[in-house]
Amino acid sequence: MNNRKPCLGQSLGRLGPFHLGLGYLVIIAVALGFAVGQADAAETVAVETGQAGTADVFAIEIGKAQLIQLSATPDVIMLGNPAVADVVVEDNGLLFLLGREPGETNMLILDDTGKVVISAAIVVGPMKKRRVTVDRGPQAFTLSCNPRCVPVATPQGSGATTAAAAGAASAGGEEAEQAAAGDPAAEIANALSGLLGNQQGQE
Repeated sequence: MNNRKPCLGQSLGRLGPFHLGLGYLVIIAVALGFAVGQADAAETVAVETGQAGTADVFAIEIGKAQLIQLSATPDVIMLGNPAVADVVVEDNGLLFLLGREPGETNMLILDDTGKVVISAAIVVGPMKKRRVTVDRGPQAFTLSCNPRCVPVATPQGSGATTAAAAGAASAGGEEAEQAAAGDPAAEIANALSGLLGNQQGQE
């Protein structure tokens, strides 16, 4: 009886017209993202501010929030580019910094005496965990795998197309195949989900 596991190169045929090397990179990226993603328990990170006037760098992911705890409620908050990041101010010096789109900007926070409490750079980047980007000719598809792969919206993507693809990918069995017909994003999500499921079943 032959118990040898199937080669990844054979399974990659379901992904469509991808180069074999790219397919291996996709599978490696998914596997690494899934493994690291299991340890990602929190969506927000508490940040204690340093000495008054010191420069900090806040690195956040698109669509994520970071918690900043100040010693008092700030009087003035200025963002260089609100399209890159946004901030929500609550009582007791609580600030929620939100990543909106990839890029870099800065933030100045002053207290009621005019003293600079924070002069910080804000760097917003793509998600590092569970997120996979697949290039297929002129198109690029972004998926989140945890463990099933689902197309996700990006600042450069189409919300309507992505929403339809996500609905197709979340369906099951024949319904998923019918919904994915003609939708390359959903087809890729289903193919990657199948590959991940096969690899987990063989481990």
